[in-house]
Amino acid sequence: MDIKKRAFKLAMPVMLSYLFMSLAYGLMMQQAHLGCGIIVFLPVFLFIQVLSNMSLSV
Repeated sequence: MDIKKRAFKLAMPVMLSYLFMSLAYGLMMQQAHLGCGIIVFLPVFLFIQVLSNMSLSV
């Protein structure tokens, strides 16, 4: 269990950077009126993808 906690702490900066980059991208796309469907939820999907990749590698 200790290795999973350590891996989570080490992966947190990467996960947060993906979260904020995708949020900024979604806001820019909304501002350009290029749709608001899946783009609004893109940060959530990316965060889930990073979490699932992290759990498979540990």
